[in-house]
Amino acid sequence: MIIPIRHQKLSLNEKNILDALNKEHLTSVQILNRIESISLILQVYSLLDGLSSKGYITSYVKKDVKYHCAS
Repeated sequence: MIIPIRHQKLSLNEKNILDALNKEHLTSVQILNRIESISLILQVYSLLDGLSSKGYITSYVKKDVKYHCAS
């Protein structure tokens, strides 16, 4: 897979989350369910905040559930 220039500054964990969000909009729980590494589970909310502040993802609420998606 070719990684776009703007994604080359992301950590591997950030890239994995962004790849999942490029395929479909997911809730935080759905993201956690797709993660195989226990250590990443502990970091996922921090990673989501970081990706959001960098402008890579956005979030929205639908029927009282928060979803994340690639920008």
